[in-house]
Amino acid sequence: MYLLAGPERCKADKYVAKTIAKSIGIKYFSKKEIAEKIYQVFSPGESYTLTSIKSTLSNIYTEIMYDKTPKATDLKDFFEVYELKLTDKITGKRSKAYHLIKKLL
Repeated sequence: MYLLAGPERCKADKYVAKTIAKSIGIKYFSKKEIAEKIYQVFSPGESYTLTSIKSTLSNIYTEIMYDKTPKATDLKDFFEVYELKLTDKITGKRSKAYHLIKKLL
């Protein structure tokens, strides 16, 4: 980040990482901000396969320009989860899934 900003920008921002990031257009995310988006898509009481969770989180992260790699386990930061296996009605394949019990934030 310091290399992107250059010495003049760093000095002007008094070498404060958050200020430098803001001035060169890097956005910091609060957990609450991400939680709002996640709570719009995922609902307590529902079950989701880990594959679908990862795919949905990928879409959310892309939409808000959050550069973290999405993992199904990210939901554990926002929901109390119960791990289970779901059977696909068409193929009969069993997949790992999470049943979302309640919101944590």
